[in-house]
Amino acid sequence: METGHETEDLLERLAALAGCEYLSDLGRPQRRAALLRAVRQTPPEDFSSQEWREARSYLLSEPVGEGTAQAHRQALLDALA
Repeated sequence: METGHETEDLLERLAALAGCEYLSDLGRPQRRAALLRAVRQTPPEDFSSQEWREARSYLLSEPVGEGTAQAHRQALLDALA
């Protein structure tokens, strides 16, 4: 399902909302609260389940299986809280 955000990447949006200059800054411990706010501000339907899965894997540095956008977003929220 295309969502109209073909030119915007989920990680780029999260970085912008969290005030990070670089994507790698998202993983810094001092950015955790800002990242949590950014994830909360991003509705799951704004991006595909694939993008949420890739973002979750990148941000948590762990392999992630299949699932819905909502499930991946919630898992990310749970891990960051």
